[in-house]
Amino acid sequence: PHLYDGETEPPIWDADCLSGYLRAGGATVVYVGEREERISVVDGSRSECGISSSRRFQNMLREHCRLVEQHDCPQWFNCKDDVTIWKRK
Repeated sequence: PHLYDGETEPPIWDADCLSGYLRAGGATVVYVGEREERISVVDGSRSECGISSSRRFQNMLREHCRLVEQHDCPQWFNCKDDVTIWKRK
C-alpha cells in the first residue's frame, strides 16, 4: 500500500496491467471511465486524478496508443465517464 498524508491507499496496479498487455503484443484497449482531459483537476490535487484510473495509466495509454473512437455512456451525476477505443501506435 501507499501512504498519503498518513493514510494508506491501495497500490496503483492499472498501469502495470496495461504495461503487461502491451508487452504481450496487445493492440487495442477499450477504456470505460473518466479521463483527465474531461475533468477539472484542482491545482495541488493528488497526483492521481479521477475515480477510474491512475494518471500513470492515462499517460501510458496516450503515449503508446492513439484514440480512435469516443462514445458517451451512462454515468453518475458527479462523473464524466465515457467509452474510448485506443489502437497501438
